[in-house]
This record gives sequence, C-alpha cells and structure tokens, in this order.
Amino acid sequence: MYFVYAHHTFDFSKAATNRPSPIGVHNIYKHRLGLINGAPKRLWTAKFGGEHTSKRQTNFLCGVVRMNMLDSIESQVCSYVPGENCTMKHVDRSPYANYFGMFKLVELF
Repeated sequence: MYFVYAHHTFDFSKAATNRPSPIGVHNIYKHRLGLINGAPKRLWTAKFGGEHTSKRQTNFLCGVVRMNMLDSIESQVCSYVPGENCTMKHVDRSPYANYFGMFKLVELF
C-alpha cells in the first residue's frame, strides 16, 4: 500500500477576458505495465475553474493505492476552454508550484 499525492498550481491571469474562463483538470492514473493494451486506471480526478473563480488556483489530490511490482503512477494536468483542446498553457511552471510523490505505508496486519 502506498500513499500518493500531487499538487499543481494553475495561473489563469493571462486568460482572455472576451471568452469563457478556462477550466483546470487534474487526474492521477495507475498503469499496469505487464498488460498488453492495458488502459490506465484513473484513480482520482479534480475539475476546477470556470466563471467566478480566482486567477490563481491550486489543486491537491491524494489517496492510498495498492501497487504491484510492474505498476506505475502518473499525475496529469491540463486546462481548457469549453470547445477547445486541453493544453498545459495555464500550468504554473515556477519552482515548487507543482510536485508529486508517494511513500510506502507499513502494513500491520
């Protein structure tokens, strides 16, 4: 069992004001590398932003997951304006604005 966590910061301050406000999306996936054509399993997701929100937003996802030897974890973020493709344009790239980690939990039973 592992505790997995990820934090991402979005900066919507440069978004155009004459169109709908961007929406941020954050997903954490588990991949099973040993499976042929195995689709990733989405563990957690968050959507935020849109109208009446602040220009800078942060998101934190975490949880406990059982992992096997060939499994991997991926944190994925993007932002989009409804009707357009997801991009990384609004993800803050400054130091310490985004992080991902995991640690093994001790099993007592």
